[in-house]
Amino acid sequence: MIGWRFWVFLAAAIGFVLWAASALVLLEEGSPSSTGQLAGPAAGAAGMDGVDADVIREESREAMRDILRQAEGSE
Repeated sequence: MIGWRFWVFLAAAIGFVLWAASALVLLEEGSPSSTGQLAGPAAGAAGMDGVDADVIREESREAMRDILRQAEGSE
């Protein structure tokens, strides 16, 4: 008779095969998988024009100046 260790090993092997197959399917579809291929917010910004990035930087600098002015005025 087959022992319980064999069935545990078989279940783990089947689970691994299913996990690997699903990872391959997701890779072929181009979807991000759980293997660390998720793109962070910086990946979307990499495709922007330099002009757009400069405009955003300048707007954020102006916003920071406004915040600092308000903080100095409230003292």
